[in-house]
Amino acid sequence: MKGRLLIFTLIASCLFVGRGEAASFKELLEARTATCWVEGQVLGDMVIGARARLSFVLVDAALAKSLSGNPEVPDWLVWHGQHYGAKGKTLLVIRFKALKPWNFEPTSLYVGDHQVTKEDIRTRVHFLPQGDLPSGTEATLAVLVPTKALPSGGPIPLGYGEFGVEWTAPR
Repeated sequence: MKGRLLIFTLIASCLFVGRGEAASFKELLEARTATCWVEGQVLGDMVIGARARLSFVLVDAALAKSLSGNPEVPDWLVWHGQHYGAKGKTLLVIRFKALKPWNFEPTSLYVGDHQVTKEDIRTRVHFLPQGDLPSGTEATLAVLVPTKALPSGGPIPLGYGEFGVEWTAPR
């Protein structure tokens, strides 16, 4: 009887530990994600007329640490999270979806006062759709931008072309 109780206790504690990590990861991810709508007008919880949705995910030390061995982490974030740790650079993983036909040029992205260049992009060119994209196209790219380009302590402008959002990074 004691053996069964011990086994049940071990299994139950493993289940609760797994749930704690998943909730912690979700909180980390939500706090480090900013969404920008291209040609969209935000009205409360709705967005009208958007051509594309871009989600900028800041990969900092806390998020990078949570990527390893956590089954809740999406594959695209694990894959692109491998670029974390470059000296003097900040990693952002940008996930986008074309909601209408859209001409995507990655060098139209900006982070802080830094315009993204082809050298900043760590995603292989073969895996990055560019140019005229049909609606429904989804992709993810990793971008390493100079840390000094980001304002310290204040809101960070993120966006694509003339469309952007102000976002404050967690401390």
